[in-house]
Amino acid sequence: EQQRAVSSLRPARGGGGGAAAAAGATSAGWATIIEGLKNGCASGLAAACAKLLLQPFDTVKTLLQANKGSLGMVEAARDLVARRGVRSLYTGLGVTLVGSIPAVSIYFGVYQAVKKALLQALPPTLGWTLLGVAASAGVGNTVASFFRVPYEVVKQRLQAGMYSSTGEALRTMYRTEGGLGAFFGSSGVASQIMRDVPYAIVTLLTYESLRRARAAARRKAGGGEASTPFEDSMMGAFAGGVGSLISNPMDVVKTRVMTQPGLYPTVWSAVSKLWAEEGAVAFFKGTAPRLLHKVPANAIFFATYEIFRGLLRVQG
Repeated sequence: EQQRAVSSLRPARGGGGGAAAAAGATSAGWATIIEGLKNGCASGLAAACAKLLLQPFDTVKTLLQANKGSLGMVEAARDLVARRGVRSLYTGLGVTLVGSIPAVSIYFGVYQAVKKALLQALPPTLGWTLLGVAASAGVGNTVASFFRVPYEVVKQRLQAGMYSSTGEALRTMYRTEGGLGAFFGSSGVASQIMRDVPYAIVTLLTYESLRRARAAARRKAGGGEASTPFEDSMMGAFAGGVGSLISNPMDVVKTRVMTQPGLYPTVWSAVSKLWAEEGAVAFFKGTAPRLLHKVPANAIFFATYEIFRGLLRVQG
């Protein structure tokens, strides 16, 4: 039963010899690229659905993490609306959509392509399968982080109220902070990767494991392996919540590095100052709004992701 459950995560292995094997390898290579592009498209569309609905929670989370005060989530939201209006809850949405859709597309495109290749090469046991999933998540998010950092820097500074518009942010940062380097920061990429890779590994391992267990249970009950959109959303919500809790300390560090590079020029300086000046509790700032953002966001994302994968006829 466990072996059959593992096989639900693994693509079929090919075979053959000589010219036929070479042709098959070329065909398989193109198929992997096409499947990666389809996965990227499905994940980009799914990300857009989630971001459009849940931007306010991300804005409040950034405000709480960027400041040293102990303002509560509701108080921060009320204060923001009172000072800048209801529309301020959606600050940075345009930048988020423009930046996150290609970044998420790259992330899941690379993730699925690497996972397929690794699971074909690794032994077909549960431990190796989960290791392949974890490694694929790490590679996918590391690649995507380089594309994610510029829009994250701009978005978080807009959310923190440092600029009144995206145009002002782009012009001022480029002019006063060293050109294009301003959009990556001194440690922007490092903090992004250190937040995103653990989040991705935990979230995707949890999600894939839940789907595997659910498929095994359905087979045992005599039904099909396919999960419903509701089941995908519930599994995605739980996986996103676990990943968010574990990665929240680095999310706080990333926010400080990106919004206040003068005070926190490196990841280590941010960690040490947060610990010395605000204590351990500082690393859990914004946990509530982040969970209120990430849990439903992952529910929406994974449900719509699987739907779009089906519409695009993604294999595996």
